Amino acid sequence: MESKKSDWLTKANIVTLSRLVLSPLPGAIIFVAWNNVAARWLALAVFTIICLTDLLDGHLARRFDEVTDIGKIMDPLVDKFLILTTLAVICWLQPNERMIFGLTIVVAVRELVVSFLRYFAKLRGVVIAANLSGKIKMVAQSIVVGLIVAPIPDDGTWGRLVNLAMIIAVWLTIVSGVIYFVKYSSLSEKVKGN
Repeated sequence: MESKKSDWLTKANIVTLSRLVLSPLPGAIIFVAWNNVAARWLALAVFTIICLTDLLDGHLARRFDEVTDIGKIMDPLVDKFLILTTLAVICWLQPNERMIFGLTIVVAVRELVVSFLRYFAKLRGVVIAANLSGKIKMVAQSIVVGLIVAPIPDDGTWGRLVNLAMIIAVWLTIVSGVIYFVKYSSLSEKVKGN
């Protein structure tokens, strides 16, 4: 399906913009009330709704044949913003949690690299939409953030589950970044050579 370059204010893009506006909300809730169990459940609920609406904007774009270049760019950017703002707040509140800090750094570096690739590709007239590896990575990151935010008492088993999920998310984040880099880095080299 070809993307449309005009009429960017589509139903799907309105959902995406709404997701962007709401993305800081989970982080804001836990920043204000990290030690409040009800507030963390609320933050988790809001975070989950924002994640699930990612399916809605894609469905609307395909259903109404409204796939746009701006939508392809904005959709993954909103995902990055949601994950990174929430993780950054958790890191601020839990400075001794090294695995969460490590996850946040890996996610931030990967997203920065892929964003630069998208920028250079756009200079070549190529819009890089999220591919399967990026979507799987996003699901893994969303699950991990949800597990971290959930105020479930750690009896040892829960902590091990969260740590395992973080390891898997880090691995998928790196693999996804490498796939993007291998596939699209030649575009950035062509731009630099011009």
